[in-house]
Amino acid sequence: MAFQGEVGAIGLADVLGNIAANSLAGTLHVTSDRGEAWLSFDAGAVKGFSRGRGKALSGEEIFHLRTAIKEEDLDALAKKKKRTKKSWPEFVEAQGVMKADAFRQLAMNELTENAVEVFFWAPARFEFVDGTPSEELFDPDLGVFLDVNSLVME
Repeated sequence: MAFQGEVGAIGLADVLGNIAANSLAGTLHVTSDRGEAWLSFDAGAVKGFSRGRGKALSGEEIFHLRTAIKEEDLDALAKKKKRTKKSWPEFVEAQGVMKADAFRQLAMNELTENAVEVFFWAPARFEFVDGTPSEELFDPDLGVFLDVNSLVME
């Protein structure tokens, strides 16, 4: 199910509610004079955020923004992460950096903050395309799912 429209004629909260109610998987692209953003969905839950190709919200960015980790330690951690197939939450727990649930909470906070910002973009256009979200736009290893209802309540 693909659909598109103008923010104003329909609010982004209604768009997200539709995606959640129908348990859709796909990508929501929002454009305005303030920028572009992409949100990925799986089974109606938000699982990723991006500002474009190569600009995905990543585990490395979450550490940079939400912790006091030193840059050289973050670089070393990111290099180790590239050699594993574990999700970020599983990886950081296996490395003894933090508990997986603590990382998930950091990731959900950052995902929420980025997604909520887009709610205030007006005028804006949106387009939802169903199907598997592109790994060129999103970090497949982020390992979090954000309930749309909690996002809309923000």
